[in-house]
Amino acid sequence: EIPEIPALEPFVYSPAKTLAQIPFPEADGGTWSWVNPEERPCVANAGYAAVYTPEENSAYAGYNAVIPLDVNPAQPEILNATGSVLTYGQRLKESHIEGKAFCDGIELEGGGFYWTEESRPPSAGNDGYEVLYVPEDQNNYETVRGTADITVQKKNITVRVSDAERIYGDENP
Repeated sequence: EIPEIPALEPFVYSPAKTLAQIPFPEADGGTWSWVNPEERPCVANAGYAAVYTPEENSAYAGYNAVIPLDVNPAQPEILNATGSVLTYGQRLKESHIEGKAFCDGIELEGGGFYWTEESRPPSAGNDGYEVLYVPEDQNNYETVRGTADITVQKKNITVRVSDAERIYGDENP
């Protein structure tokens, strides 16, 4: 007799988790285990190989199956996002964003940070501006919003004055 294929709870992708950390529910007359427990489950998958091992005197036989697993994309966490220094009057798009994105304590490779209002000139004394982190791996991670700090320096101005004289009441030269 063939055992019932287990239905597993949805799982959020993590670069730190493997199939070994996804438990099977109790099975009648035996246990299920992953064929490749060190494999990292991804959002785009066709299921993962598992084996059913019957208990002694079980009505079920040993069985291999592909177990469906619903894996949802993870939301990275943005840390230490900072825009390069601007001078008053420049726009956010002129500032390069440096930052890091993490998932379960692991820094993500690739991807990029983008200002959501890149044509906006930031003000001095601001509390940061909204950015998007677009991961390189868009199958397993969602694009997320965060805030990047940015310093706006004072703009130096040059005033030129020419030496001119006039008599009170006359028009300016």
